[in-house]
Amino acid sequence: MSLHTSDSFNDCYYSFSNGILVIGNSRFEHKVVFEQNVPRADYMLDKALRYRWENIRTKSALCNLPFIDWQSVAIESSSLVRNNNDLSERSLLIDLALTAPDLSAHMTWQIYPAMPFFTARMFVKKMKASETAAASGVNHGNIEKLEQAAKWQIPESGTIYTLPIDERHLKLDAIRLHDITDHNDMLVKTTTEQLYTARRQRFSGNIFLMHRYLHGNTLMIVKEGPTPDASLSRNAEELSIQGNTAVSLIGTGLGTEAYEGEALPCYGITVGVGTCGGMLREYKRFYRATHSDTENTTLTVMSNTWGDRNQDKAVNESFMTQEIFAAKLIGVDVVEIDDGWQQGVTSNSALKKGGVWEGYYAADPGFWNVNAVKFPHGLDPLVTQAVGSGLSVGLWFSPDSSNDFANHEKDAAVLHGFYQKYGIRHFKLDGIKIRNKTCEANLIKLMTHVIRDSNARVAFTLDVTAEVRFGYIYEKQFGTLFVENRYTDWGNYYPHRTLKNVWLLSGVLPARKLQFEVLNNKRNREKYGDDPLAPAMYGIDYLFASVMVSHPLLWMELQHLTPDDASTLANIIAVFKQHRDALHAAEVFPIGEIPDGTSFTGFQAVTGADEGYLILIKEYSSRQSYRYKLTDAAGRTLTVTELATNASGGYTVAAAVDAEGYIDVSISSPRSYVFLKYCIEN
Repeated sequence: MSLHTSDSFNDCYYSFSNGILVIGNSRFEHKVVFEQNVPRADYMLDKALRYRWENIRTKSALCNLPFIDWQSVAIESSSLVRNNNDLSERSLLIDLALTAPDLSAHMTWQIYPAMPFFTARMFVKKMKASETAAASGVNHGNIEKLEQAAKWQIPESGTIYTLPIDERHLKLDAIRLHDITDHNDMLVKTTTEQLYTARRQRFSGNIFLMHRYLHGNTLMIVKEGPTPDASLSRNAEELSIQGNTAVSLIGTGLGTEAYEGEALPCYGITVGVGTCGGMLREYKRFYRATHSDTENTTLTVMSNTWGDRNQDKAVNESFMTQEIFAAKLIGVDVVEIDDGWQQGVTSNSALKKGGVWEGYYAADPGFWNVNAVKFPHGLDPLVTQAVGSGLSVGLWFSPDSSNDFANHEKDAAVLHGFYQKYGIRHFKLDGIKIRNKTCEANLIKLMTHVIRDSNARVAFTLDVTAEVRFGYIYEKQFGTLFVENRYTDWGNYYPHRTLKNVWLLSGVLPARKLQFEVLNNKRNREKYGDDPLAPAMYGIDYLFASVMVSHPLLWMELQHLTPDDASTLANIIAVFKQHRDALHAAEVFPIGEIPDGTSFTGFQAVTGADEGYLILIKEYSSRQSYRYKLTDAAGRTLTVTELATNASGGYTVAAAVDAEGYIDVSISSPRSYVFLKYCIEN
């Protein structure tokens, strides 16, 4: 392997020579060696802390994928600078093309400037000759010979990446994310454990932090895939720690079917290095680079009538005309028309039985035409009214999951057609069923097609409430996430539970990736009895303030709000709009206690070295005061400016932040919020 290639972009670089791949930037360097044609990771260097994660005593194969016979593989490297059709910041992408008689594959590594992370991923096209080996899970070629002759450690079948370690004292934080939120309501669960390195241990999750706690540095490993609840072909926990010699991530997502015609994506891995206390903050910065949110340049206030549970019964021209009128008065940006605007009938219909949840074109070739009975003049009058009112119209849409999304080109043409004809930019994608990797690849093609043809003007909101979908981390360059379906009609909407999920997710993901709901909390009071945490016990501005670090969704029929609530909501939205650009760009941290209905909780949004925002929330609690711990403010003095509050009993915020970062806050009345802008005095 005498080929030599190299490239650089900003501080990112790579070289591939004589079977040795080196990638890195100003923050890290990673080396992979192809020894006897089989790859192994040599080290991961943390440049800031001058520490190598490595094992000089034991060699471990990089991966164990049964469809690859490494002995027969030819390797060719190349690179390019990419930005995912303007959805991400620019990065250096290194591509190793692997070719063999029964295989065509690509191993890719992606590096962003000044970020202490790389992402690695495999794309695989199998030929007929490899079907038997892939289905049986047999390892073949020289990987077994290496295990016997060279005393290599061979990870278990299905391993997508292995990194060497040689540490006897490690603590692990295993963070497991949950979607399918129609059935899950604790969306982030963290297990902390001191590792016993004398044996193999397995852990389930998405994000893993291995702390070398005696020395203060951390290795972070992220599974670039859906949540464990929704991962394809999952038959083992995601993380395997092999004593104190190596750590592996498991699970390609590939099934046993042959992948002919195109290369399909395996699940990937992101690896990062840094300090014990700083890795989640670094990861959120990295996530923001991969999801630069160019299609949404600020936090967007959207409305959707589905939250009042009238379903498609309330979707027609006259009703939506009134919604747009109400939205203008309240200050909404986008009025989204949910299921029912189209000619075809889904299984969600309250008007007609026998609807479908896929196979739309087979059920009705004109399924995605505008319903001529409900909208006799098409969407033109509504779009014209919305534009004249300073807002826009969005649409709900369900890509056709049938036959592995075989109709993805038709679906893309429908969406692009609405963008071209009406200027509609916001589409909620729902009803998605990802059954295998072909489904996944075709869904990616659909979204990429629309993004590319609209010059990244179209913005998707991806529903993660049911079925197998991409979730929070996988293919994260696409859109925002509609996180919850909650309804007062079913008695399952509680403000503190929604706040809890915003709070938990904002600790590991950028809050601007998320969309969370605000309901008409005066509806269905009888469903809650005398429950002190019932929605009606809160002011509607409190509900809005609790989700405004995300994209707020008014999940209701706006025209049926009381005049007082409509006015209150308009006031808080007006304040929010003055600061939402800064909130969109901010680093958001959950602060205080985890919301449970009785806590002191909230958010800190850091917008610069000496400024930011505080959203301080006192739930249903008799306590008068609390000490919040802030980021980047220890030992400093704050000047705060009130932006909005419903704290009728008053509040105080101490000016001095102590040496550990704590600040004293007092809020007299329960169910209160305080929205502040702060500056740190020099």
